[in-house]
Amino acid sequence: MGVADALNGENNRPDYIEEDDWYDILAKAHSAIILCLGDKVLREVARETSAAGVWLKLDSLYMTKSLANRLYLKKKLYSLKMDPGMSVDDHSDEFNKIIIGLENIDVTVEDEDQAILFLSSLPSNYEHFLETLMYGRESLSMEEVMAALNTRELKKKHEEKDDGAEGLFARGKGDQKSAYKKGNQRPKFKGKKVFKCFVCGSEKHFKRDCPEWKKRKGNDYRNHNRRQGSNHGDHEESSEGYESSDVLMVISDESKDGWVMDSGGSYHMTPHKEYFQDLKEEDLGTVKLGDHRPCQVAGHGSVVLKLQNGSRFTLENVRYIPSLKRNLLSLGTLERDGFNVSLKEGKARVIKGSMIVLTGTRKQNNIYILNGNVEKSDVVLITEEGNKQALLWHKRLGHISSQGLIELNKKKVLGNLVSCEVQFCEHCIMGKHKKVKFNQGKHTTKGILDYIHSDLWGPARTESMGGARYFLSLIDDYSRRVWVFMLKHKNEAFARFKEWRILVENQTERKIKKLRTDNGLEFCNSEFNDFCKKHGIGRHLTIPGTPQQNGLAERMNRTLLERLRCMLDGAGMPKKFWAEAVSTTAFLINRSPSRVIENKTPMEIWVGTQPSYQDLRVFGSFCYAHISQGKLEPRAVKCIFLGYSENVKGYRVWRMDESRPKVFVSRNVVFQEHILYGQVLGSNKGKEVLPEVESFDAQLNETESCSTSNAKQESELEPLSYSDAISSVERVKWIKAMEEEMESLEKNDTWDIVDLPAGQKPVACKWLYKIKEGVNTDDPPRYKARLVAKGFTQQAGIDYKEVYSPVVKHSSIRIILSLTAKSLYGLKQSPRQWYKRFDEFVVSNGFTRSEYDSCVYFREYNSQDYLYLFLYVDDMLLACKEQEEINATKRMLMQEFDMKELGKAKKILGMEIKRDMENSYMSKAPYANAVGSLMYLLVCTRPDLRYAVSLVSRYISNPERMHWAAVKWILRYIAGTNSKGLLFGSTGGAASQVEGFVDSDFAKDLDKGRSLTGYMFKVEDSLVSWKAQLQPVVALSTTEAEYIALTEAMKEALWLKRFVSELGIHLLKTVVHCDSQGAVLLSKNVVFHDKTKHILVKLFWIREVISSNEVTVEKIGTQDNPADMFTKVLPGPKFKFCVDSAVVL
Repeated sequence: MGVADALNGENNRPDYIEEDDWYDILAKAHSAIILCLGDKVLREVARETSAAGVWLKLDSLYMTKSLANRLYLKKKLYSLKMDPGMSVDDHSDEFNKIIIGLENIDVTVEDEDQAILFLSSLPSNYEHFLETLMYGRESLSMEEVMAALNTRELKKKHEEKDDGAEGLFARGKGDQKSAYKKGNQRPKFKGKKVFKCFVCGSEKHFKRDCPEWKKRKGNDYRNHNRRQGSNHGDHEESSEGYESSDVLMVISDESKDGWVMDSGGSYHMTPHKEYFQDLKEEDLGTVKLGDHRPCQVAGHGSVVLKLQNGSRFTLENVRYIPSLKRNLLSLGTLERDGFNVSLKEGKARVIKGSMIVLTGTRKQNNIYILNGNVEKSDVVLITEEGNKQALLWHKRLGHISSQGLIELNKKKVLGNLVSCEVQFCEHCIMGKHKKVKFNQGKHTTKGILDYIHSDLWGPARTESMGGARYFLSLIDDYSRRVWVFMLKHKNEAFARFKEWRILVENQTERKIKKLRTDNGLEFCNSEFNDFCKKHGIGRHLTIPGTPQQNGLAERMNRTLLERLRCMLDGAGMPKKFWAEAVSTTAFLINRSPSRVIENKTPMEIWVGTQPSYQDLRVFGSFCYAHISQGKLEPRAVKCIFLGYSENVKGYRVWRMDESRPKVFVSRNVVFQEHILYGQVLGSNKGKEVLPEVESFDAQLNETESCSTSNAKQESELEPLSYSDAISSVERVKWIKAMEEEMESLEKNDTWDIVDLPAGQKPVACKWLYKIKEGVNTDDPPRYKARLVAKGFTQQAGIDYKEVYSPVVKHSSIRIILSLTAKSLYGLKQSPRQWYKRFDEFVVSNGFTRSEYDSCVYFREYNSQDYLYLFLYVDDMLLACKEQEEINATKRMLMQEFDMKELGKAKKILGMEIKRDMENSYMSKAPYANAVGSLMYLLVCTRPDLRYAVSLVSRYISNPERMHWAAVKWILRYIAGTNSKGLLFGSTGGAASQVEGFVDSDFAKDLDKGRSLTGYMFKVEDSLVSWKAQLQPVVALSTTEAEYIALTEAMKEALWLKRFVSELGIHLLKTVVHCDSQGAVLLSKNVVFHDKTKHILVKLFWIREVISSNEVTVEKIGTQDNPADMFTKVLPGPKFKFCVDSAVVL
């Protein structure tokens, strides 16, 4: 207890420990830790003199929770393999070390995943063990795996203790005595003994006196360090894994099919089942080979040998050992049966009386091989011929399965085919190979919402009627109820999950406990992870590359798609109705019994009552829906049935009128289920009726058919026309949104009521609908409606003359952020076309419009204290250091305009503003996968992408594979740095100055020979402006290229200086740093020469700016110029320096 307290530090002595004992405990703790460390680790902690210091040092070195450490441990875990010579216990220890290391950095690997990973790390000789262990199981735990392995190892050790027959026995020097004790004596040969050297074959000396042997032994000794696993024996280690301590025989490739004449074998042995004339299969125990490896004897029988002289010899009682490597002819067995064996002059003879029965030849490796081969039985020959015929028909029939051959052979259409068994076809392996089936995981959930499975499917090649290309599926593990949501983009998955969570938790009064998904970015992002942590939802992720671990969701998606295809094909409907079919499929799955839930239906478990089936109809069938029209108009319209609506008791039908095709919900429908879509429009497929408004998926979401719940999808939440909005199940919310918009337009006097001039047509208008997320994460979505004019119907010069509406520059926003980074608040007002009125109002109330950005207004309220106002169409941003000034300005604006308070600013011009306790970050969320998306990102908040994106953007009109590869590398870089953004405030930079850096790359454009300009500017050490662009003209020298770049940078410096000064900020200086000595001297030197005559105007202009003291130019070293990242490819350390200098964090 006391020793552990020493880790808290010397000054944290517990009260129950005396002061005299405390120092002894500190010393003991320090010694105890040091004694447990290896030499390498000791060097790392050598300077630490206390136990607490050593412990903290070890924690910082080996317990870090960094991404690099997590990546290292996970990579080590996934790639771990058991070495062939390693024991299971040692391998288990290595595996557990990695698991404990991950747990120490808060990374938990589920028990089932541990078991799967451990089994995957075992070598191939455990394959039979794996099949036996996993047979019939639905789940697997690490404890079960280790118990089975321990049982196998104990059984293996017990079998090795048994004395079985031996073959290919390796008689090493240390084993000879024990071998003889076991009765394995040399065979006794009849007749005169002939002793000869085993090395050179001479009869004049033994092996120990052989000169050749002594020479080899000397070479072996010198090469000992280069030969692994060899003793002082005659030969190198066998490639088949036999030990090399004076091994009796080493087999070469040429003898694999021959019979090795073995003097140490107890029986004749062969691994070839087809060699036997009359094999009797039975368990005859084990035979032990020279490396003490036991092999199972699976039977015995007779084998006929066909000798070189044409005679035949029958081997009786031959053992069948499938795992054996070679055919072994036991000389000891032949001697026992009355044969004499003679080895002389490289020839082996087996003699019976005066007749030579068998002969053998000594090969180069001193192994005697029988002269002859096996004569195969008639049954074997017939079978082989039948297999060849089966393989031929297999190929003729396009690699048909064996079962298919059997069925055709039953019909007697393949001739006299004896066998239908296809032994092996490599083409089938290459073309049909499948992954090993994963066993089904089992979750013992005890209630609904305890465990949720989710997956995203898509993109679909064909867009749905509402423009969706993906669908999100959510499955409750307990009830197996499924919800599906149609998505236009993958990044909508998180919004749909939030809406669904609120819905189901409110309906059931239960909480979601665990969520299992794959590692897709739509699920594994900071926003999704933070949301789950906030609401206590545990995350279970699959191992990368193993979708089988999310088997329930994957299988559900497969079921949805299979039934979708059946429904579309059965009704003869085009693929654009796939979203309708998926939604209906989900609706029906929730009303279908399942064996997993004891043949109950998901809805029965979810609501406790059996659902009704009386209202079900055939998908895609023809029907008549009631409508209310004029008194003399028809009371019904022809429709196609598309599914069900849950919140509204009715059917979703597609109106087939060519004038107004659309989807709506009706409860008064007459069906003709025997007539389907394909029969109605089959003759008109080439000219399908396309809907005027694509709102189909939108209305589906209200039904169980789309989400199988009350949850909604994007296409349903955002109607595309007024008729869609008022027919939607959310019609009350949309009507309220439209009423608010009309009130706002009327209050702001947006229009005047006038008579229509003769001969003129009014400009029509339309409604736009948008669903916006709540200000806070848990807030419900906001329904917005906008009334807009159809501007595309206007004629220039008649309906309008000017259409320009000023928009605030990104640089202006970043400058204000660098000055007032902590106080940002947003306002939102309703109408769109109002800039002129707004400008007149704010100017009349004391604001000054910037001369350099017409959408920036400022007002001085104290000496040198300003309030700033930005305008972007109908978005406003207020920035000020005093909250009271902001509140007063808001009250003034709200008295004049209809505005809504949005609280602290979170987004402006697509840029997201994040706050923490110390700094405010402005970062742009990454876009999808195209250069156009990257362009906006680099313009807003990612200057580090400027050079790379400028390169790939040059080929946007005609890209090739290498250009697309480059774009993907940029996206990978963004994925790894998606939290980066610009830092404003609290950077400790130079106060009140505009500082710029400029660089150029001469003749960078190989096609046109133009140079590249790059510059960046910082205000109060916060980056506010940057640029990387090809120069408009061809420079004739590096100095000229640098001078052209310097000219562009000076223009930007002047604009920034004057804009900042106009805002009331006193600047100490404005400086531009250039790393070209020639350009810097040229900008200050009045000497003129012919080489600079063509850039005379630029010379005079820059010198005039410098002489006026508005901007100064200073030389900077190339290694210190951060603008290099805009003009060239940089090594890692230099690129990091440039990014850090730009304050991209």
